[in-house]
Order: sequence, then structure tokens, then C-alpha cells
Amino acid sequence: MSGKILYGSALTLCAGLLSGKAFAFAIFAVPFSTPVTPGQIIDLTVSNTAVPAAFGNGIPLTWKQSTVGVTLAFAPNPPGPLTNGTTTWNQNGFSAIAEWNAVGANFAFAGSAGTGNPCLTDGTLVAAFHPSVCLGVLPSLALGISRIVAVVDSPSSIRIADADIAIITPGTASSSGAMINDAFDGPITFPNFDFRRIMLHELGHSLGLAHPDNVFGTNPFTLNTVMHSQSVLQNLSADDKNGALTLYPAPSSGGGGAGNAFVLGVFMALVILGRHLWRRIV
Repeated sequence: MSGKILYGSALTLCAGLLSGKAFAFAIFAVPFSTPVTPGQIIDLTVSNTAVPAAFGNGIPLTWKQSTVGVTLAFAPNPPGPLTNGTTTWNQNGFSAIAEWNAVGANFAFAGSAGTGNPCLTDGTLVAAFHPSVCLGVLPSLALGISRIVAVVDSPSSIRIADADIAIITPGTASSSGAMINDAFDGPITFPNFDFRRIMLHELGHSLGLAHPDNVFGTNPFTLNTVMHSQSVLQNLSADDKNGALTLYPAPSSGGGGAGNAFVLGVFMALVILGRHLWRRIV
């Protein structure tokens, strides 16, 4: 009898380990059923070929290289110190880059200050202010946009060839009245939004993450991500980090795959142990 109880407990434990909460991150992907040809250009600003999807539900759009340069071209500087103590917009851009880089994924942004146009498809990732945010009309709460252009390498590989980040000019109100005038920690008080948080969100798009609420609906846990379309979080959540690690698995850990392999190994060991004890008792 004790052998039966132990075997049943082993199976219950493993079921619990394997059925943990689903990731709340989403990616930009081309559905497996969508025909693609090598060399095909996919521009997310004008095409519906790529869509937000849960990981595993399509071919993800990812950078081929592990380091991508970002030219921070936010000018002019604010007239005085910002609330978080910084004196330039670029400083907050570097801070947002550092937070993504600290995740440990096999991907990093290499930021540098410079000049550039975020509305050109030129193979360089430029982040800058733009009065019309390239597309002119944005959803009511949008204060920035990431432009992503990808190239099909093969039917199973689509690489990002160009990305840019355009953020609404400070002091310019969106259609909802929201605007960026400052960089600060703590709560958001409408209509003022924190510039650094906007950058953190847009950088997530630039590495291939989409809005989780476009895939998972209104599940409460999707709200607790920087990548939620109406996020007010000031730092990356576990799901944001899992998204980056899944798209770009760290060589040392293998990303989520290594964790799943460990759980599967524990499961098999417990099953074997349970069977052994079962045979001995019955």
C-alpha cells in the first residue's frame, strides 16, 4: 500500500512541476501556415504577415547577430535636470538598454550617442524623437513606436534586418492627451508619462517581443509586464525576462529549454523509482 501511495505522490509532484503558470510574453511571428520565400521582406509597419503570437505558434522574428547597435539620438536635451536626477534623455536610454542587457539572454544592445532618423529603413537601429512618430496617427495612449523590418532566410528562419524607435516629441500630446515631459520613478499620473519606461517598452519590441495582451487577452498576469500595451511598470518583470531568454537562449543555461529538461529528468527518475517500489511491494 505504501508503494502505491509513493508512486501516486511522485506523479502528482511531477504534474505540478510540469504545469506551472504559462508565460505571459508574446513575440512577433509569422504563422506556420503563411507561405514565405527566401529573400522576402516583412515590414511590420505596413504588413500583416507577422502578427503577435504566443511562443511556439509561428516563426519568430529575431536578430541573427547577438549584439545590435543602438544610436540614441534624443535631442535637444531637457532644459533642466529631470526628476530622476538625469540631465539628458539619452542617459535614460542607456539605462533602459542596461536593464535589458542584464537579463542574461544571448543578445545585447550596444548603445552609443549620435544622430539619425528613426523613420528610415537603413539597417541601423536609431532611437529618436519624431513629431509624427513616423506613421502620423497612433492609438490613443501610444507615445512611441518600433519599426521592424525582417528578411526571410528560409521557411524556418526570419531575421530582423532593421529596427528603429520613434518617440513622440516631449511636450507633444497624443490623441488621448498623454505626453512625455520628464523621466521619473514611482507612479504614473496622467497625462505625464516616464520617458525611461517608454524606452524600456520599445526596446522590448526591437528585440522581437510583442504586446502580450494581443495574445493572452485580459488575463491579470499579462498586466504585470513592461510589454503590456498600457504598462506603467518601471522595471522588467519575470515574464519580460523570460521572453528575451526564450527568443535568445543563454548559452550557459539554454534558456527555458534547460529548465524543462531538468524537470523532465526529475519526472523520469521519480517514475522509475515509483515502479521499482511498486514491484517490490506487490
